[in-house]
Amino acid sequence: MGTLKVIGYNYDECKQALAKMVIIDESPFNFVEGQGSRLFFWAMQPRFDISSRFNVMRDCLKLYIEEKKRLRTTLRGQQLCLTIDIWTLIKNYMFLTSYWIDHEWNLHKKFSIFVKFPVIWVRQLVKLLKIIF
Repeated sequence: MGTLKVIGYNYDECKQALAKMVIIDESPFNFVEGQGSRLFFWAMQPRFDISSRFNVMRDCLKLYIEEKKRLRTTLRGQQLCLTIDIWTLIKNYMFLTSYWIDHEWNLHKKFSIFVKFPVIWVRQLVKLLKIIF
Protein backbone atom coordinates (compact mmCIF):
# COMPACT_ATOMS: atom_id res chain seq x y z
CA MET A 1 0.00 0.00 0.00
CA GLY A 2 1.18 3.58 -0.65
CA THR A 3 2.67 5.89 1.90
CA LEU A 4 1.62 9.40 2.76
CA LYS A 5 4.07 12.18 2.21
CA VAL A 6 3.86 15.79 3.35
CA ILE A 7 4.34 18.23 0.50
CA GLY A 8 4.85 21.90 1.18
CA TYR A 9 3.08 24.66 -0.67
CA ASN A 10 5.19 27.39 -2.23
CA TYR A 11 3.19 30.25 -3.77
CA ASP A 12 6.14 31.59 -5.78
CA GLU A 13 6.86 28.18 -7.33
CA CYS A 14 3.20 27.89 -8.33
CA LYS A 15 3.27 31.35 -9.96
CA GLN A 16 6.43 30.47 -11.87
CA ALA A 17 4.97 27.14 -13.01
CA LEU A 18 1.82 28.92 -14.20
CA ALA A 19 3.92 31.45 -16.16
CA LYS A 20 5.88 28.61 -17.78
CA MET A 21 2.62 26.86 -18.68
CA VAL A 22 1.23 30.00 -20.33
CA ILE A 23 4.47 30.44 -22.31
CA ILE A 24 4.88 26.80 -23.35
CA ASP A 25 1.22 26.33 -24.31
CA GLU A 26 1.05 29.78 -25.95
CA SER A 27 -2.05 30.56 -23.90
CA PRO A 28 -3.40 34.10 -23.72
CA PHE A 29 -2.83 35.86 -20.42
CA ASN A 30 -6.58 36.11 -19.78
CA PHE A 31 -6.66 32.29 -19.69
CA VAL A 32 -6.24 32.52 -15.91
CA GLU A 33 -9.35 34.68 -15.50
CA GLY A 34 -11.65 32.06 -16.97
CA GLN A 35 -14.12 30.32 -14.71
CA GLY A 36 -12.75 26.88 -15.63
CA SER A 37 -9.17 27.92 -14.86
CA ARG A 38 -10.11 29.35 -11.50
CA LEU A 39 -12.07 26.17 -10.65
CA PHE A 40 -9.05 24.05 -11.58
CA PHE A 41 -6.60 26.19 -9.58
CA TRP A 42 -8.89 26.09 -6.56
CA ALA A 43 -9.27 22.29 -6.82
CA MET A 44 -5.50 21.82 -7.04
CA GLN A 45 -4.61 24.31 -4.28
CA PRO A 46 -7.27 26.47 -2.62
CA ARG A 47 -4.61 28.90 -1.33
CA PHE A 48 -3.33 29.64 -4.85
CA ASP A 49 -4.92 32.87 -6.02
CA ILE A 50 -4.06 34.58 -9.29
CA SER A 51 -5.84 37.90 -9.15
CA SER A 52 -5.57 38.88 -12.82
CA ARG A 53 -4.01 38.37 -16.22
CA PHE A 54 -1.72 41.31 -15.46
CA ASN A 55 -0.04 39.33 -12.68
CA VAL A 56 0.54 36.42 -15.05
CA MET A 57 1.87 38.82 -17.68
CA ARG A 58 4.34 40.25 -15.13
CA ASP A 59 5.41 36.74 -14.10
CA CYS A 60 6.00 35.78 -17.75
CA LEU A 61 7.99 38.96 -18.34
CA LYS A 62 10.04 38.32 -15.19
CA LEU A 63 10.78 34.79 -16.39
CA TYR A 64 11.80 36.14 -19.81
CA ILE A 65 14.14 38.74 -18.26
CA GLU A 66 15.75 36.13 -15.98
CA GLU A 67 16.28 33.75 -18.91
CA LYS A 68 17.68 36.58 -21.04
CA LYS A 69 20.19 37.53 -18.31
CA ARG A 70 21.23 33.90 -17.84
CA LEU A 71 21.71 33.46 -21.58
CA ARG A 72 23.74 36.68 -21.89
CA THR A 73 25.98 35.58 -19.04
CA THR A 74 26.45 32.16 -20.62
CA LEU A 75 27.21 33.58 -24.07
CA ARG A 76 29.57 36.32 -22.92
CA GLY A 77 32.80 35.92 -24.90
CA GLN A 78 31.39 33.14 -27.08
CA GLN A 79 31.05 33.06 -30.84
CA LEU A 80 27.66 31.93 -32.10
CA CYS A 81 26.36 30.09 -35.09
CA LEU A 82 22.75 30.97 -35.86
CA THR A 83 20.35 28.83 -37.86
CA ILE A 84 16.83 29.55 -39.01
CA ASP A 85 14.37 26.70 -39.39
CA ILE A 86 11.04 27.35 -41.04
CA TRP A 87 8.10 25.01 -40.65
CA THR A 88 5.56 25.76 -43.34
CA LEU A 89 3.50 22.59 -43.10
CA ILE A 90 2.43 23.24 -39.52
CA LYS A 91 1.11 26.78 -38.96
CA ASN A 92 4.15 28.62 -40.43
CA TYR A 93 6.59 28.74 -37.53
CA MET A 94 10.13 30.09 -37.62
CA PHE A 95 12.84 29.11 -35.15
CA LEU A 96 16.13 30.89 -34.59
CA THR A 97 18.57 28.53 -32.92
CA SER A 98 21.91 29.56 -31.44
CA TYR A 99 24.81 27.10 -31.30
CA TRP A 100 28.08 27.64 -29.49
CA ILE A 101 31.02 25.68 -28.11
CA ASP A 102 32.09 26.48 -24.57
CA HIS A 103 35.64 26.65 -23.21
CA GLU A 104 35.56 22.91 -22.47
CA TRP A 105 34.57 22.07 -26.08
CA ASN A 106 30.98 21.13 -25.27
CA LEU A 107 28.39 21.95 -27.95
CA HIS A 108 25.34 23.86 -26.72
CA LYS A 109 22.18 24.97 -28.45
CA LYS A 110 19.43 27.32 -27.43
CA PHE A 111 16.18 28.20 -29.18
CA SER A 112 16.35 31.97 -29.27
CA ILE A 113 13.19 32.90 -31.13
CA PHE A 114 10.01 30.99 -31.88
CA VAL A 115 7.64 32.97 -34.08
CA LYS A 116 4.43 32.24 -35.93
CA PHE A 117 4.25 34.26 -39.14
CA PRO A 118 1.77 34.88 -41.98
CA VAL A 119 1.70 32.74 -45.13
CA ILE A 120 2.59 35.75 -47.29
CA TRP A 121 6.00 35.90 -45.58
CA VAL A 122 6.69 32.32 -46.61
CA ARG A 123 5.99 33.12 -50.25
CA GLN A 124 8.27 36.17 -50.12
CA LEU A 125 11.01 34.19 -48.37
CA VAL A 126 10.82 31.39 -50.95
CA LYS A 127 11.16 33.97 -53.76
CA LEU A 128 14.17 35.51 -52.04
CA LEU A 129 15.84 32.13 -51.51
CA LYS A 130 15.33 31.21 -55.16
CA ILE A 131 17.08 34.42 -56.18
CA ILE A 132 19.98 33.85 -53.77
CA PHE A 133 20.53 30.17 -54.50
